[in-house]
Amino acid sequence: MFARRLVAGLSMLAMLCGVTPAVAAKISVSFTMVHDRIRPDPQSGISVTNRFEVNMAQSGNISEDRTRRAGKYGDAESKQAKLGGNQWQVVGENQLRRTLHAPQSTTTMTITTSGNTCKLDVQFVLKPGFNDFKYKRVDTGTFGFYSPSKLTGTTCTIRD
Repeated sequence: MFARRLVAGLSMLAMLCGVTPAVAAKISVSFTMVHDRIRPDPQSGISVTNRFEVNMAQSGNISEDRTRRAGKYGDAESKQAKLGGNQWQVVGENQLRRTLHAPQSTTTMTITTSGNTCKLDVQFVLKPGFNDFKYKRVDTGTFGFYSPSKLTGTTCTIRD
């Protein structure tokens, strides 16, 4: 049942995106969030842009290149995943969901396609029992604790 839904979702996505059958979709998404670092080294109004370059194969394999920028600082990470795992899921005929698991919170990105266009929705949710968000700092690579993030912008593009 799940396998049929997965293949149907990828096929639908391929048709919506107008790409070749071997590659179900190539999508670029980004979101910018602003938050305050509570500790260590308190700082207000930190703006971080997260950019994801995503290639989804008809087989359900996904390659993801992520970059983060905060002022003059940045970092990058590449991941391989399988559609239907705990990171990427088909949640509707024209929707994909990427779940990012942080130590104290979850960030959910929902991509909705319509023809050759797409829209990104992002939600930040604390896990039960926590009062602040724990993220890896872009400037030092160590962890910091932050106020709730405010989303200030999103982009979504289906690439050829």
